[in-house]
Amino acid sequence: MKLEFIDNETGLPADAQKIRDEEEWAEDGLGRKADCFAVTADGDVILIDWIGNFVSAPTGRFTPRIVEE
Repeated sequence: MKLEFIDNETGLPADAQKIRDEEEWAEDGLGRKADCFAVTADGDVILIDWIGNFVSAPTGRFTPRIVEE
């Protein structure tokens, strides 16, 4: 199963690196390169960098969507 994350502010697929570079909440705790989004066991969306650091996205900001391959 592959997930795509929709940015609820734009309605478009979210770009992890762009979010990391442009949004203050995403800068804290992450390195320079944000690799991907993920969903925790609790259903929260997180942004993860290349070495495993992560930050929680604001509630309701992104919607995960299953993408069929």
